[in-house]
Amino acid sequence: MSVKEKDNGLKIKLQSIFSSYKWYEILFYFIGVFAIILVSIFCKSSILTIFLSILGLTYVFLVSKKFKFAIIFGVVYTTLYVVQSAFYKNWGEFIINLCVVLPILIVSMISWFLKNDKRSLKVQSKKISFKEILILLLVSAVVSVGFYFVLQYFNTPNLIVATLSLFITILGNYLLMRQSPLMFYAYILNNVVVILIWLLPVLQGEKNAIETIPMFIVFTFYLIFNILGAINWHKKENVKNENNFQENIADGNLENQ
Repeated sequence: MSVKEKDNGLKIKLQSIFSSYKWYEILFYFIGVFAIILVSIFCKSSILTIFLSILGLTYVFLVSKKFKFAIIFGVVYTTLYVVQSAFYKNWGEFIINLCVVLPILIVSMISWFLKNDKRSLKVQSKKISFKEILILLLVSAVVSVGFYFVLQYFNTPNLIVATLSLFITILGNYLLMRQSPLMFYAYILNNVVVILIWLLPVLQGEKNAIETIPMFIVFTFYLIFNILGAINWHKKENVKNENNFQENIADGNLENQ
């Protein structure tokens, strides 16, 4: 492949990415970036917090449209989020993301790139059985109970909220790995919980907590994009089902002729 063909291929991919978004989705993204920078300057946040917030927003922005390469942003973001959580001694989020989220994202990254059409920019959504969901709920509950006592040992503040975050996080990231649109419902719930996790220290007047207000802002925008992601994935799934239905009708008509 020549350099010109590679450039044309890259141009087509970039056009495909931008054409996937509505104008208001792009507007939401840039409003989010602007809000993060503005609040970070006001709160005198660290460079890590600013970069992490924008990176996380970009990750959710890309995954909402089913782009495969979004998972790479997720791995980098989660790695830095682990560092951020340790710095502010948020041990609940530290353990959740280091021991649960990061390993699942790495497995998901391998799965998304190996088990999907390598020529396609996007990942295909899949359905999972009711039995698998029940097993997932049971395993998540058992792990969360054990996690509760671990956090209690480390005198973790807001213990119940941190444990609830783990339970929902396991659900969401497993569903991400399985490419199920249901993951967005778990992420929406988890966004609300994590907003509380980062907001409570500010309300409780903890030292340096105000520096993490950009994290509150970014998780609020995560909530918006996860709602849009749920709508988008289900819309694409409905179109796919409709196309399959029409194909089956066509096949039946052919057989009857």
